Amino acid sequence: AIDNNGNKLFKNRVTHLVSLNWDERHTLQRELYELVTDYVSKTYNKASRNRKKNMCLIFLLIIMQRMVTSSTAAVRQSLERRLLALKTQSTHLGNLTAELDIEDGVEEALEAISLDMEAEIAELELIISVAKQAEFQHPDVKVEHLTNTIDVLQSEDSSQKIIIFTEFVAT
Repeated sequence: AIDNNGNKLFKNRVTHLVSLNWDERHTLQRELYELVTDYVSKTYNKASRNRKKNMCLIFLLIIMQRMVTSSTAAVRQSLERRLLALKTQSTHLGNLTAELDIEDGVEEALEAISLDMEAEIAELELIISVAKQAEFQHPDVKVEHLTNTIDVLQSEDSSQKIIIFTEFVAT
């Protein structure tokens, strides 16, 4: 992007692809990922039998799978909101929407009708429990790498600014 005089509006940016792997410190993060993936897969397969009727639920499941790869906090908060919506059998989250800063488009999906209410509630409670434990076990593998990268950048030039973009507010 350039201005009217042909000058660059932004400084050059440097990007690096980073491969991250779980190790023994991240066992609960791996378990959380597997539980969410299993939940998403099973529920998606049920919901896809009637795609038109279950589009909100399908949308929610896709978002949850993306959240679990974003951060433990993001997926935990989303799962907790889904659980609350199921337990109260709410059709509208009403005033909770403002309090929770729900991602665009997710609030309607959180209210999607469950295909098996009791089973889904039990599964969500288990997954949320693992998510909470994972948050205390060790920082997310991405956070660890990010903080190390920031430390290196700051040691090279403590005056430089760093901007971090995330897809989800909770991340």
